[in-house]
Amino acid sequence: MPRPARIYFLRSVLIPRDLGPVSIKNADFTEFVDKESKPLPMHYGIIKLPDGTTTTKYVNLGCAQTSDGRIHSLGLVPYSLLQVDPPKRAKSRNY
Repeated sequence: MPRPARIYFLRSVLIPRDLGPVSIKNADFTEFVDKESKPLPMHYGIIKLPDGTTTTKYVNLGCAQTSDGRIHSLGLVPYSLLQVDPPKRAKSRNY
């Protein structure tokens, strides 16, 4: 009997907190279905979760952090660049 497929989402973590899956804000960046509502080829790697979050489903090709704190990752299907902005920190008080 085959085992059910597991999905491991790309998650954003700010130790010690898990901030959840990396979400795609502009989920309309491409069409995912044709005029007959059939899935387009090579567009099956994006999923919409029950809470409305749109995220990558399978392969992320790597992550890199830039000097301004942003994190970039490549999603494989469809090939796309994901950007995670650093969390906003509370302003520190100087006494």
